[in-house]
Amino acid sequence: MHALPLAVWLVAATPADTATVAETALSLEEATAIALEHASEMVLAREDVVLVDAEYMQALSAILPRLDLNLGAGEFFAGSRIVESRNPRPVILPTEFPQVVFGPFRDAKTNNYSNPDFSLTVTGRQLIFDGGRWWTVIDRVADVRVERNAALEAVRNEVRAAVARTFYGLEKARRAIITLRAQIGYDRAQVDRARGLFEAGRGRRADAATAERNLIADEVTMQDFLLAESQARRAFNLQLGRAPQTPTALRLPRGVESISDELPSRYVPERDRLFAIARDHRPELERNRAQVRARKKDVEIAAAEYWPVVNLETRYQRNSRRPDRVFGNPFENYIATVELALTWNVFQGFATRAAVETALVAMRKQVEELERLEREVTSEVENAHQELIRQRAVYSLARRQIAAAEVAVTLARGLFTAGRGTALELRDAELGLTQARLTAINARLDLEIAFAELVRTVGSDEWESL
Repeated sequence: MHALPLAVWLVAATPADTATVAETALSLEEATAIALEHASEMVLAREDVVLVDAEYMQALSAILPRLDLNLGAGEFFAGSRIVESRNPRPVILPTEFPQVVFGPFRDAKTNNYSNPDFSLTVTGRQLIFDGGRWWTVIDRVADVRVERNAALEAVRNEVRAAVARTFYGLEKARRAIITLRAQIGYDRAQVDRARGLFEAGRGRRADAATAERNLIADEVTMQDFLLAESQARRAFNLQLGRAPQTPTALRLPRGVESISDELPSRYVPERDRLFAIARDHRPELERNRAQVRARKKDVEIAAAEYWPVVNLETRYQRNSRRPDRVFGNPFENYIATVELALTWNVFQGFATRAAVETALVAMRKQVEELERLEREVTSEVENAHQELIRQRAVYSLARRQIAAAEVAVTLARGLFTAGRGTALELRDAELGLTQARLTAINARLDLEIAFAELVRTVGSDEWESL
């Protein structure tokens, strides 16, 4: 059997089907590019990567100096003084308080005073030592960056495989419709033959009725196939981040659109080599390794509480009743201090010890999670490898089944035309050919899906460059 386009095996497409094969038809590579740009999971994963820069700046803020500026302007008010004593006796109060105490503003009638106050304070703080917390926090951000990038790559890996599944799933649904349409053509021809033989006195009325029943049954099945194609189209569009009702046409890769005697020539390493590639390139493993490193640093960050914190603190302050003495020459009327401050939380009820133990438990759990994932990845790779081998075998057998089914149909038609065969026998033969063709089509497309799944489980398809 030579390589033949699938269209040779099927009935010609209708004008509506022909219109779909246009410049707008999407290849698998184009569909994947659209999904990687617009799929919701990709958008969310990219945003998580962007957050790493903010987390790095947050970590860096611990070591960078802090500078605070405080400006104040207010008014001080004081009412007339009332002197009280345990043994009341006449007290003569001065009619006026000294200006040096209360300021220049005095109400002569009530003897109430008010005094303005202006202030400027600049404080600075520079962390000198905190038990290693700040540089560990900064170093941890690098692990977070690796984790987020690996998570993004994991999503990208899943999206590629999902696009391949929905791409070929839609093509399978479309090919099923075309194949069944061919069968319906056979059914109609059989109805015409059965009626002709009956009218010529060479056939039975029951054969004509059976042929009509078969035609109706296949037309009912066609409605199921049309629904499945519509559902597959919506699933494909949603995977690409598009509106589900978007019209979609596909352009199959070279070699996939034909059924040939030869299997697709793709180099696939041996199973042990696939295991090694997966350990190095599976994004989920890289993400979990980064998480383990981050959890180890969490232990160091929690243990930093055992150490004192040393800060260099500076303060510059100016106060006056007059604004020009506060905002004027900065080398007059000021107080400045510089000090090295040490703070050591000697005991806080074992809270630090509890935090360290909590971090250690989280680290051990993460290590166990990594080991579990390594086992799962190994199993997934082996399953995908075996599935690819199985699909190759199915594809080879399906091609042979088509040839046998074609011979059976030829014989059944000859016997039916000669009056020595029944409509049921011809129907079974034609249905067997239809099923054989559909099986071969699905096997060819499933072979591509199996390869895409193997690439997903390994995390890379660049076999030759690895």
